[in-house]
Amino acid sequence: IYTKLSWTTICNVFMVGHYSGVTLDGAALCKVINGDLRDGSTTAGGCAIRVYGNNDSSLIDHITTFAPAGSQQSYGIYVSHAAALHIRNCNIIRAGHCLLVAPGSGESVIALRVSNTFFDNSNGCGIWLWATANGTAVAHCSFVNVWCGSNSLSGVRISENGTGSVEHNEFLGLEAYYSGYGVELLGGNKNSFIGGRISRCSGHGFVATAGVGDFKVQGMTIGGADYISGNGGYGVAIASGASNNFIIEGCDIRGNSSGAIFDSSTGSNKIIQNNEFLNEFTRNYIRQKNNKSTVYKIPVVFH
Repeated sequence: IYTKLSWTTICNVFMVGHYSGVTLDGAALCKVINGDLRDGSTTAGGCAIRVYGNNDSSLIDHITTFAPAGSQQSYGIYVSHAAALHIRNCNIIRAGHCLLVAPGSGESVIALRVSNTFFDNSNGCGIWLWATANGTAVAHCSFVNVWCGSNSLSGVRISENGTGSVEHNEFLGLEAYYSGYGVELLGGNKNSFIGGRISRCSGHGFVATAGVGDFKVQGMTIGGADYISGNGGYGVAIASGASNNFIIEGCDIRGNSSGAIFDSSTGSNKIIQNNEFLNEFTRNYIRQKNNKSTVYKIPVVFH
């Protein structure tokens, strides 16, 4: 189904074997409601729902996508040029990437709203925010109560190419389990992760690569819970480089295999405080190099 017409409503859809199931191209105020899109074509680039062409103020609601293991489409939902798009109450299961938000040259994705949705069992990322080219932007987006589980690479990945920017986005109540990493920051600026849980990932729970800073992690559980084990690496890992201007505060980071926090960044303006850790501070669950200005105010929990 392809539409360029604004005010289009597409509802009660059952589709099998599609390459691009539903495409919204430049239309505004469209609705895609109540759909089951299964077993789409595995030809590269295929997806259940595609949104581009500067789509404005549309809604995707109560959509389920599914494919057998090994027969996934490239993307569940692929958004490259849109503003004020709402995605809610969906189950996006088994794809190369469940939700790819990747504006190309001359495109942007602004004020995307995603809520109460599962992004599960991908070969790549549950959610990938990717500014792919100079001047592109993914900004002012909000993700509330989303699940990103069993994704081979990352529950959430943020990356930028050239002068593209992924900034001022917010995750509230994210749950990321059983993935490679829970959250992987390869780029981005002023993105926030508030509340939620990251557990049972094979690598680190939350990782920022060299030089990536200006992020906020507050009130999260990054580690073991009552019925689930912690992450296979550190709870939080900040790679060696000039990462700066970040906050990690009020988190429970107990029960991870390698420890709570590994910080090898050299920035001079960062705050890591009021977090809970397993075992002694002196066992290097925080490792800090070449920075005397970091604030540590840590009530250590002994077990």
